[in-house]
Amino acid sequence: MKRSITLASLLLASLPATGTAQIFAEAQGGVLFGSNLVRDSIVQDLTVGPQPAPTFALRVGSELTNLFAVALSLRWARSDLVRRELDQTTSIIPLTVWSASLAVRRHLTPWASVEGSFGGIKYAPSSDTREGTIFQDDAPLVPAAGVAARIERRVGLRWRVGLEAAYDFHRFTTQALRATGLGQHRSVHRVAATLIVRRTLTDATR
Repeated sequence: MKRSITLASLLLASLPATGTAQIFAEAQGGVLFGSNLVRDSIVQDLTVGPQPAPTFALRVGSELTNLFAVALSLRWARSDLVRRELDQTTSIIPLTVWSASLAVRRHLTPWASVEGSFGGIKYAPSSDTREGTIFQDDAPLVPAAGVAARIERRVGLRWRVGLEAAYDFHRFTTQALRATGLGQHRSVHRVAATLIVRRTLTDATR
């Protein structure tokens, strides 16, 4: 993740001071769905995973050309980590997840685009109630990769609104899981649906 942030900083800092590239900022809000972090079916089917979470993101980037844009994003999501066993669902701990990524977007039409991203995900469970949970010994920071598609519409000279569907993937385990014999890295998939509000900060002068 540090490499992604450093690369994004260099790309944005390298833009000419005369403003030859368009700089933009955007905010996103929506819902994030994540797959289970733990699954055990030796005795009976048991899963541990996050509930659907409200999510918000901030992004700053640049339209490098008419076809490509680069952006640095920071995303926040918070919900309860729950245990599902038989027909019962039990809340374990409040769980916040931070995501930082560098994205490269390709415009398909004036109103549609796709992107790929790479960065990191940081799990941040509530520190007061971590004892006895899968996060009791550590809260991992893991690399992640993702893709997204969006549609946008211009509203005025500097504003755009749109919708985005995003997917990312990472591998997950903790020291507590390894200690109980469930330490094999598990693939975690996340999908987010968000509303986008974007503002152009500087105009292109190509």
